[in-house]
Amino acid sequence: MRFVIDANIIFSMAKQDSATNKLIFDKEIELFAPEYALEELKKYSKLIEDKYKINFIAYFNKIKSQIKFVPATEYKDKIVFAKQIIKDQKDISYFALALKYNLPIWSNDTEFKNQNIILVFNTKELITIM
Repeated sequence: MRFVIDANIIFSMAKQDSATNKLIFDKEIELFAPEYALEELKKYSKLIEDKYKINFIAYFNKIKSQIKFVPATEYKDKIVFAKQIIKDQKDISYFALALKYNLPIWSNDTEFKNQNIILVFNTKELITIM
């Protein structure tokens, strides 16, 4: 399966024994995220290291090997429409990317569920169906 994943899913990959990691590494899943999500990760590198007691560089490299980070130029034609649907500025790029590639979104953010254009799954739902 293929999904656009948002930052909360990416951050949860830092926890080694998380349900997120079980899904990603035990199932055949192809993941996409906006390229700017890498900057978000870097911004919180110290927090991630302290909270999960991990080496951020190793985590960052793992993330980059598991997720295709897509530049905004590839989905910019969907941004205007995404802004009409999604109210949270931070979520617009994820939604636009999902629109561009016609992919479901994997997110634990309930805001994505307030629309009926793109399918949205949270981690618990994915565990159930996979």
